[in-house]
Amino acid sequence: MHELTVPKLNLNDAIFENSKSVLLSYILYYRGGYNVKGIPARKSIAVHKKPEVPVSERYTLSVEEAAIYYGIGQKRLRNLIAENPNADYLLAVGNRTQFKRKLFEEYIDNATCI
Repeated sequence: MHELTVPKLNLNDAIFENSKSVLLSYILYYRGGYNVKGIPARKSIAVHKKPEVPVSERYTLSVEEAAIYYGIGQKRLRNLIAENPNADYLLAVGNRTQFKRKLFEEYIDNATCI
Protein backbone atom coordinates (compact mmCIF):
# COMPACT_ATOMS: atom_id res chain seq x y z
CA MET A 1 0.00 0.00 0.00
CA HIS A 2 1.27 3.45 -0.85
CA GLU A 3 1.92 5.92 1.90
CA LEU A 4 0.16 9.15 1.17
CA THR A 5 1.75 12.50 1.74
CA VAL A 6 -0.41 15.44 2.60
CA PRO A 7 1.00 18.70 1.30
CA LYS A 8 1.24 21.30 4.05
CA LEU A 9 -0.38 24.55 3.05
CA ASN A 10 1.44 27.59 4.30
CA LEU A 11 -0.05 30.65 2.68
CA ASN A 12 3.19 32.63 2.93
CA ASP A 13 5.11 29.92 1.05
CA ALA A 14 2.27 29.49 -1.42
CA ILE A 15 2.27 33.16 -2.34
CA PHE A 16 6.02 33.59 -2.82
CA GLU A 17 7.47 30.19 -3.70
CA ASN A 18 5.89 27.80 -6.18
CA SER A 19 2.46 29.19 -5.44
CA LYS A 20 0.79 27.39 -8.31
CA SER A 21 2.17 23.95 -7.52
CA VAL A 22 1.52 24.18 -3.78
CA LEU A 23 -2.04 25.37 -4.20
CA LEU A 24 -2.72 22.94 -7.03
CA SER A 25 -1.45 19.95 -5.05
CA TYR A 26 -3.48 21.07 -2.03
CA ILE A 27 -6.67 21.41 -4.08
CA LEU A 28 -6.16 18.13 -5.93
CA TYR A 29 -5.44 16.22 -2.74
CA TYR A 30 -8.43 17.46 -0.82
CA ARG A 31 -10.72 17.16 -3.83
CA GLY A 32 -9.87 13.47 -4.20
CA GLY A 33 -7.31 13.88 -6.96
CA TYR A 34 -3.62 13.04 -6.85
CA ASN A 35 -0.95 14.21 -4.49
CA VAL A 36 2.42 15.65 -5.50
CA LYS A 37 4.01 12.24 -6.16
CA GLY A 38 1.22 11.24 -8.54
CA ILE A 39 -0.20 8.56 -6.24
CA PRO A 40 -3.97 8.49 -5.98
CA ALA A 41 -4.95 10.42 -2.87
CA ARG A 42 -7.92 8.19 -2.14
CA LYS A 43 -8.97 4.77 -3.27
CA SER A 44 -11.12 5.12 -6.31
CA ILE A 45 -14.69 4.05 -5.85
CA ALA A 46 -16.29 2.26 -8.77
CA VAL A 47 -19.16 4.38 -10.03
CA HIS A 48 -21.77 2.57 -12.04
CA LYS A 49 -23.61 4.80 -14.44
CA LYS A 50 -27.15 3.98 -15.36
CA PRO A 51 -27.52 3.37 -19.06
CA GLU A 52 -29.09 6.32 -20.82
CA VAL A 53 -32.48 5.28 -22.21
CA PRO A 54 -34.14 7.69 -24.63
CA VAL A 55 -37.36 9.21 -23.30
CA SER A 56 -39.30 7.74 -26.21
CA GLU A 57 -38.32 4.20 -25.07
CA ARG A 58 -38.88 4.55 -21.32
CA TYR A 59 -41.72 2.72 -19.64
CA THR A 60 -42.47 5.53 -17.18
CA LEU A 61 -41.85 9.26 -17.14
CA SER A 62 -41.62 11.64 -14.22
CA VAL A 63 -43.79 14.75 -14.14
CA GLU A 64 -40.86 16.88 -15.33
CA GLU A 65 -39.99 14.49 -18.17
CA ALA A 66 -43.63 14.15 -19.23
CA ALA A 67 -44.05 17.92 -19.27
CA ILE A 68 -41.12 18.31 -21.65
CA TYR A 69 -41.96 15.25 -23.76
CA TYR A 70 -45.66 16.01 -24.26
CA GLY A 71 -45.52 19.80 -24.11
CA ILE A 72 -47.96 19.97 -21.21
CA GLY A 73 -47.24 22.10 -18.15
CA GLN A 74 -46.11 20.47 -14.93
CA LYS A 75 -48.94 22.16 -13.04
CA ARG A 76 -51.54 20.65 -15.38
CA LEU A 77 -49.95 17.20 -15.10
CA ARG A 78 -50.00 17.44 -11.30
CA ASN A 79 -53.68 18.43 -11.51
CA LEU A 80 -54.32 15.33 -13.65
CA ILE A 81 -52.68 13.21 -10.95
CA ALA A 82 -54.83 14.84 -8.24
CA GLU A 83 -58.06 14.51 -10.26
CA ASN A 84 -57.49 10.87 -11.32
CA PRO A 85 -55.34 9.20 -8.64
CA ASN A 86 -56.34 5.68 -9.76
CA ALA A 87 -55.96 6.19 -13.51
CA ASP A 88 -54.39 3.34 -15.49
CA TYR A 89 -51.64 5.59 -16.86
CA LEU A 90 -50.32 6.46 -13.37
CA LEU A 91 -47.84 4.48 -11.33
CA ALA A 92 -47.00 5.32 -7.71
CA VAL A 93 -43.30 4.82 -7.04
CA GLY A 94 -42.64 5.60 -3.40
CA ASN A 95 -43.80 9.15 -2.83
CA ARG A 96 -43.58 10.06 -6.54
CA THR A 97 -46.05 9.43 -9.30
CA GLN A 98 -44.84 8.32 -12.71
CA PHE A 99 -46.72 8.35 -16.00
CA LYS A 100 -46.83 5.09 -17.95
CA ARG A 101 -45.76 6.46 -21.31
CA LYS A 102 -47.78 4.26 -23.71
CA LEU A 103 -50.99 4.36 -21.65
CA PHE A 104 -50.72 8.11 -21.20
CA GLU A 105 -50.22 8.53 -24.97
CA GLU A 106 -53.41 6.52 -25.53
CA TYR A 107 -55.21 8.74 -23.02
CA ILE A 108 -54.00 11.85 -24.85
CA ASP A 109 -55.03 10.38 -28.20
CA ASN A 110 -58.60 9.75 -26.98
CA ALA A 111 -58.94 13.01 -25.01
CA THR A 112 -60.57 16.02 -26.59
CA CYS A 113 -59.26 18.43 -23.97
CA ILE A 114 -56.56 18.12 -21.35
